[in-house]
Amino acid sequence: MKNIGLLISELNSGGAERVVSRVSKILEDKYNIYVILFEDTYMEYDHGGTLVNLDAPAKSGALSKVLLLLERIRKLRKKKKELKLDCVISFLDSPNMVNILSKVKGCKSAVSIRNYSASENRGSLLGKITNALYKMLYKRADKVVPVTKVIEDLYIKNYNIPKEKLKVIYNPYDIAEIEEQMKKECDYNLSKTEGKITFITVGRQMYQKGYWHLIKAFRKLHGENENTALIMVGQIDEKVVNLIQKFNLEDSIVLTDRHPNPFSFIAKSDIYVLSSLFEGFPNSMTEAMVCSLPIIAADCKSGPREILAPDTPIDTVSNGVEEAQFGIITTPLENEEEWESEALTEAEEHLYTAMKRMTEDKELREKYARLAKMRSESFGYGICKENFIDLIENI
Repeated sequence: MKNIGLLISELNSGGAERVVSRVSKILEDKYNIYVILFEDTYMEYDHGGTLVNLDAPAKSGALSKVLLLLERIRKLRKKKKELKLDCVISFLDSPNMVNILSKVKGCKSAVSIRNYSASENRGSLLGKITNALYKMLYKRADKVVPVTKVIEDLYIKNYNIPKEKLKVIYNPYDIAEIEEQMKKECDYNLSKTEGKITFITVGRQMYQKGYWHLIKAFRKLHGENENTALIMVGQIDEKVVNLIQKFNLEDSIVLTDRHPNPFSFIAKSDIYVLSSLFEGFPNSMTEAMVCSLPIIAADCKSGPREILAPDTPIDTVSNGVEEAQFGIITTPLENEEEWESEALTEAEEHLYTAMKRMTEDKELREKYARLAKMRSESFGYGICKENFIDLIENI
């Protein structure tokens, strides 16, 4: 039985961390799995296999970070030898760098690419330097594992990674577990949403999620139809709170911090909306599909189009409101933060239009609820397991 390492910084929170948790359980009956962390101070997710803590937590300061990188490389190289690992699969940029730079004989390195980096780095000088560094490093990996075909295409064109070195593996979802979690009583006061058509979005409230776009679109919708509400599950951000107060939407929007069971909120909602500027493979959106929620998603890179309109070319970009095969896709939202202006941009108007259409058309909601559930079955554990086994056996 082969010895396989899954490397990530921590198992505290986040989509990549949740994927590592799931993959460790999926593969533990096939391989000796070692979940390798830089630190295990806070653990939100459980795991399969054996936990290995490198005890090399994050530090501040430029010199400290350089020394920390060297320490992590040394410690991982030592573990690769001690555990006689046949392959280490790493997740996120920092672990990927450490994995590649700690190469030892007999242990292959695979790096999982989680986000669409061209959008994430936003053209900054730091982003350009980072891209140049990873462009050099990723060529040294034995396998590069993007989570979407769009990211695969990016790495072929921008990073000059040979196609044969790339293998797309979509994120896995425990459909039965999600359905069970949905049934649990929500422990939060949702009186603001009672009797209303309720939108929901789930994710850490940061630049990536484009929440100013969503709040503005919802404000216009709610101004026309007071029988609407919005739930935002994630880390409460001051900018988000201030914008909600500015628009006097405190009685119509529920804000929560991170929650161990977001599915209890999804079960109380009618429509999932994704206003992200960029993604990798949007976990929360796909989980909402498992819960039979109809989806509205901005056509960001990457994920929404591959999930909701899999038969369209990957370079297709929506220019309006597109009623796609498995959900509604709208124009990509602007990257520039705009928390002051009350006027809606053209892309925000399209998001509002999609929300209005879904609100007013019950048959449309029911249709996309059925199709969302059907599509979600493509992302179950079985398919993911086959793909990871193929990766490990043929790397």
